[in-house]
Amino acid sequence: MIHRPCLIKSLLIFLCASLIVSVTHAQKTYKGTFKDAMVVEFVPPFKQITIDVESEEVTLPINDDSKIVNKKNKTLKPELVVPSAIIDIDYELVGAQRVVTELKYDIDEDGTVKLEGLFERIEKDVAFIDGHKVKLSGGVAIVGKKEAKCECKGLVAPSFSDQFIKPGQFFFELKGKWNDQGVIVAEEIEACKNTVLPADAKLREAVENSYNSSGLSMVNTPKDLPFQVGLPLHNGNIKIGQYAYKLLDDIRIQGYVNSIGERLIPEHQKNLLSGDGNKINFRFYVIDNPIPNAFAFPNGMIFVHTGILDIMENEAELAVVLGHEIAHVTHEHGRENYESTSIVSVVGGIGTQLLGRFTRNTGLASGIASSVTQVYSAIRPEGLANVINPQPARESQADRVGLQYAYLAGYDIRESVNFWNKMKRLTNDGNFKSKLNDNFKSMLASSNFSYGNPLTTLGDAGFGVLAKMLLETAYTSHPKSKARAQALNQLILSGYKGEDLNTLDKGEKMFQKYLRGK
Repeated sequence: MIHRPCLIKSLLIFLCASLIVSVTHAQKTYKGTFKDAMVVEFVPPFKQITIDVESEEVTLPINDDSKIVNKKNKTLKPELVVPSAIIDIDYELVGAQRVVTELKYDIDEDGTVKLEGLFERIEKDVAFIDGHKVKLSGGVAIVGKKEAKCECKGLVAPSFSDQFIKPGQFFFELKGKWNDQGVIVAEEIEACKNTVLPADAKLREAVENSYNSSGLSMVNTPKDLPFQVGLPLHNGNIKIGQYAYKLLDDIRIQGYVNSIGERLIPEHQKNLLSGDGNKINFRFYVIDNPIPNAFAFPNGMIFVHTGILDIMENEAELAVVLGHEIAHVTHEHGRENYESTSIVSVVGGIGTQLLGRFTRNTGLASGIASSVTQVYSAIRPEGLANVINPQPARESQADRVGLQYAYLAGYDIRESVNFWNKMKRLTNDGNFKSKLNDNFKSMLASSNFSYGNPLTTLGDAGFGVLAKMLLETAYTSHPKSKARAQALNQLILSGYKGEDLNTLDKGEKMFQKYLRGK
């Protein structure tokens, strides 16, 4: 016989235990992290932040429990987190929504900024580094880094004009604060020599093996051009991997774009002797392709698509884009990417890594996934895939330095904001995106692609993944365009404070003459 009070007690214990298990299950917390996200928008009252993660724009709520800290775990003021900043975000799922638990940004809590870049120019006591104007704080000296590869152990210099410190010959790392003139006053600064390393030689070899320009032919420059063309610029293709990019068959436009590019090359590069290992042979090629894009190789070859020229309205916009690509070369972003991805490439190929990014949760069949990887590798061979895939921090640096190149060449840098605002509107337009895909399909089906027409095997799903891998460039991604417009506008307002920008040139007349035929 069962005693009734004991039975009731047992049932209550069972029900409570079941309830506890159920509640515990319901309260399970799911957490995640976004690494190296780029800030697109973060404005008062700072209740949400919009970021670019792997070319996807995401807006996350921020509540009273969310932490905003630096790498030392010190609390930061929200206003220090500006557009184009590279941050890490920890979040947790609340229902179906990601909520920020911690935002981490590598900046000191008192607003001290950290930067690293090539020392390119000096005017009086102001140096041009990383696209910023920099002065030394009183009593601060330049100290050589102790790393063997820097080759400047024991170096101490009292100023940027010291006889042992020359533009173009040193990379600097520094910490400092903005003054009211838009100049960063350095409180700590270390120097590392800009030397040609083994990785440079390996990269140049990889680049040389990845393209073929033997089909180009030399032509005489028309007499009415105000510039001379010293390179084989048209009547041929440049073959990259298994795709032959057709050069625009117009020597006037090719020469015109080269003349602007030459104007932007920094003086420290122009002053190097031809036998110097750091001397870069810059060449600018216009590719006849409707997809709006531009890219650079570490050996100084810079490519501009007709699709991006069609969007531009003046020479200043073109100067900002060319300056951006030149900056990728002078700041050795290709070498850095090559070094950081070389192990990945040996193990499985960069295409496989990118494929993993874009096939998450797509359910792409293994055979189609393999075809996507093969086509990607055919268009971007391994040696180049390592150097022309954008990284947010390097893209931001190229924007800053390219803006500086355009400014020093006399161009109205405010046109950079107009250009990126145009790109922001375009890349948010469904018709524009559809046209991009159509142009990409035509490119794959073209006889210029010696791989054959992959559309027959990829299917819609495979094409979608491949298109995302190859079309999410610096110029065709909406969140990147949006963040760039805001970041450049902020940089112009702060870093070029006191400059009379109204005296700078937009270059509308020449642009209309050569690129619009007017």
